Parts: sequence; C-alpha cells; structure tokens
Amino acid sequence: MKKNFVFSLLISILLFLLMQCNAQNKEISQNLNEFPIYKTSIEYLKSEYYDSTKINKILNQKNINNCSKFLPKEYLAINCLLKELNDPFTKVLDPIETKTQENKIKETSSLSFGIIVDPINPQIIKSIIKNSPADEATIKAGDIIISINNTPISILSEEDIISMVERPQEKSVLLNLKRQGFLFYSKKLNAKTLKISSIKTKMLNNSIFYIRISDFLSKEMPEEFHDILQSQESLKSKALILDLRGNGGGLLTNGIKISDMFLSKGTIIKIKTKKVIYKIQAKEQILYEKPIIIFIDKKTASSAEILTIALKENKRAFIIGEKSFGKASIQKISYLPNNTSIHITINKFSSPLNNEIDLKGIEPNLKVKNVSNTQDLIIESQKYLKLI
Repeated sequence: MKKNFVFSLLISILLFLLMQCNAQNKEISQNLNEFPIYKTSIEYLKSEYYDSTKINKILNQKNINNCSKFLPKEYLAINCLLKELNDPFTKVLDPIETKTQENKIKETSSLSFGIIVDPINPQIIKSIIKNSPADEATIKAGDIIISINNTPISILSEEDIISMVERPQEKSVLLNLKRQGFLFYSKKLNAKTLKISSIKTKMLNNSIFYIRISDFLSKEMPEEFHDILQSQESLKSKALILDLRGNGGGLLTNGIKISDMFLSKGTIIKIKTKKVIYKIQAKEQILYEKPIIIFIDKKTASSAEILTIALKENKRAFIIGEKSFGKASIQKISYLPNNTSIHITINKFSSPLNNEIDLKGIEPNLKVKNVSNTQDLIIESQKYLKLI
C-alpha cells in the first residue's frame, strides 16, 4: 500500500510539472505573439516560404522557448528561429539594414569621386564624370594613379583599386597621380552623391568587345545594356567578353532580360514555386550572335549566375574563371512594423538542363588559377577564339 502511495505521489508531481511547463510554454507563445514584428513575420513565413514543411518544423516549442531570450529585440528572436532553416537568405532586417537595402534597389546613385578607371588597367583613369569632385579638381582621363591614400598602386589588387576609387566606403581620398609621363601631382577629393553605372566597356585588341557588369541592382540596367549592344563598338566587334567577376546579382528580371538578348530560342531558367515548376523561354529576337566569353569567380551569384548558366547550357558562351557562388533562390521583401523588413525565399531556380545551382555553383569550361588577373583571362579568351 505504501508503494502505491509513493507511485501515486510521483505521478501527481509529474502531472503538476507537466501542467506548469505547458502553461509556461503557452505563456511564452502568447507573449511572442504580442510582439508585432514577430507575429507578422510568422504570418508571412507560413504563407510565402517555398517549403511550408520546413517552417512548421522550426516552429516547435523548444525553438520558440530558446529564441524568446532575445526579446524585446524581435528581429533577433525571429532570426534565431530562422537559423534552423539553413537558408541564409531568409532573414529579418533591422531598420538600418532595411534602409540600406532600399537604397541599393531604388537608386542608381551612390557616393563617388567621379572617377571611372580603365576596366582592364584600373590604374589608368578612363573618364571623369562631369561636375564631379574629380572634374572640379581638374583630374583628366588618361592620368595614371600612383598611390591611393599613400598606398602604392603596385601593392593593391584590381578589386581594391576599383572599390577605393569608384565605389568608396570612405568620404575622402588622397590620390597621387601622373600626367603624360612627367607631371606628378596630388589631389584630395571629397565624395558626393552621383549617378553611377554598373556597366563598363572597352574595345580590346582583335576587335573583342569587353563589358564588365558589377551588379544587377538598377531597374534601368537592361535598357542601358541594350543600348550598349546596339553601339558601333558592339556591332564592329568579332567577339564579346562579359565580365561577371564580383557580381553578386540583384534583380531577377535583369538576369533574365539580358540572357534573352543573346538567345533566339531555348530555356533561360526553370523556376520552382510552392506548387509548380515553370520555364522562362527565350524570345525570337537576338541582339548579338557572335561568340561570347564570360568571366566568373566565387563571388558571381544570383541573377549573374542566371545569365551565366543560360548562355552556357544553350551553348552561347564559353565560361572562364572559377566556380561561382551558388545562390539559386529568389527572395521577396515584405515590410514589417517599426521600419523593419523580412526577406523570404519564395522560389528556387535551376538551370535549363535541370542542374542544381544552389549551394553548388557553376563550374567554368576553363578553370584559371589567378582569376583576379584580367589580363590572364583575356589571353585565355584569345586562345579559345582562335580555336573556334
């Protein structure tokens, strides 16, 4: 009888603890739902994330309890939950991050000194934007940069030079320059907001037309690219190089529209939604029919990968460089209370031949060790063009 009493007592204690735990869990869930960012984020995720089973899986009580420690910072609490998705592109942005992202998409302008460097030899200034700080300082096209902030140009990479001079993070820069081989001078420039194109061009030897695209963010970019393909340089060229190194992508539609300019038929990309898989087909009109070579590196991603794989698998381009980043997901931006936002993966895309790109990347036709050396890639391009 004593054993029965002890057993009953233990059962009663366990039931009491279980009820307390359930009550506590319910209270935590109710408390979380009282936070507008958290509540709205969950609603968006349930209705729009491409795989609803994954969302249901992460919304278990253990995860909710664990992530509630970040409150009252709601975006940290929801991002804690989202870590379980293993999808780095689905995330909540705080007010500062939201504003920065808006500016990247909506604006074609940014802080600049007004200097456009040569895309092949970035120590040479190709052009100066009118009424820019560089123009006001009487810097001229053809001038050669000797050092940037007293750092010799010889020890800086091409990427460093371009980022420090064309798309600066700092608001001022000190340049030491040379003109016509004998005139040395220094200029300190203060950046101001200017309209900057993401496209740079140059006609190379052997009539190869070189185009470098730094990103796909601007809504006006496809129209600008269309005009470049209709230019006299493009029409007179024997081949085209598209340099997509360092291009992290941007608008999905930009990648599709530019791909379509080089294809008269075939699939550009396959998009997987919650319910169906559909193909984006090329239209009949083609703007450039000559050979195309694309440069890629490990930073080439998203819509830049759409352009790369569409032309590669439709046998319209030869790819040189290293394996690309591997981002084949499409995000929708939804706005949340208190000037925050959430990026949600709503679709995934695969190649025209149904090859997976996400987290795998695109392999080039020709791998190059020193992918940052533009001259090496151009030499390999010339070798390839002699063979076709």
